[in-house]
Amino acid sequence: NTIVSGPLLLTNTTIHGFLNLRNAVVDRFEDEIESWPEQNMLLIDGYEYGAIFGNSPIDASQRLKWLALQPTKNKLHGFRPQPYEQLVKVLRAMGHERDARKIAIAKQKEMRNTLGPLARIWSWILRISTGYGYETWRAFIGMALMVLIGTGVFWFAGNGDMQSTTDGAHIPAFNAFIYSLDTFLPIVDLHQESYWLPQSEFYKWYLWFHISIGWILTTIAVAAFTGLFKDE
Repeated sequence: NTIVSGPLLLTNTTIHGFLNLRNAVVDRFEDEIESWPEQNMLLIDGYEYGAIFGNSPIDASQRLKWLALQPTKNKLHGFRPQPYEQLVKVLRAMGHERDARKIAIAKQKEMRNTLGPLARIWSWILRISTGYGYETWRAFIGMALMVLIGTGVFWFAGNGDMQSTTDGAHIPAFNAFIYSLDTFLPIVDLHQESYWLPQSEFYKWYLWFHISIGWILTTIAVAAFTGLFKDE
């Protein structure tokens, strides 16, 4: 390993060929876009640094271009998560949480290409629903959207297709929004699902779908909120 106790300066220079920093350890480094090597010429797997300083580009969009200079597309090098994880760690320590989050998401997107079919589908679901746990608001937007769609579907069903499941004077009046919410959220009992059921096959199938998506999205939302999907 190459260990540099002071700063590593990669400025005012032109690099021809590979820039090999694999397993190097430096206190901090400064670079500039003009001094970056060409595509597939940056080797930084195992490269550890404490900070990025000076006029170095910090924003995620530029640093993702830097990471993309690695030869990760060929079989010899392949995808390496460490350069992403190191950059996330440093940016977060420097107070650039938003940029760190974007790099973490980008790492997961790149990893998706190395997964099998089922794992890749699950990765897509996590990306869309929670941003791999870094954009938890996505899950709640998806949940709200499904409840609204369910409200519309059950409103149409309420015009003659919904039938009470019991006889008695204390059956609550059917409410499409409350019914959608009650069937979508697991465990919660809003006194609609247990009293009303659709009769036609279409609405029965939609109800099954609505309940299933509710379980899935609610579970994903709770896991994302507790940080289960994050790996940094």
